[in-house]
Amino acid sequence: MVTLTFAAAGGGTDVTLVHDRFPSESSRDGHEKGRTAILAEIA
Repeated sequence: MVTLTFAAAGGGTDVTLVHDRFPSESSRDGHEKGRTAILAEIA
């Protein structure tokens, strides 16, 4: 399950992403690396 929360912050928007229920720690770690890279590109 993925939950995104958007909140006004100064002149922009804070985005919080929470992803639960991974089948394994390695799956979780892989998603974290990918999502971190993607979110850094749109920041």
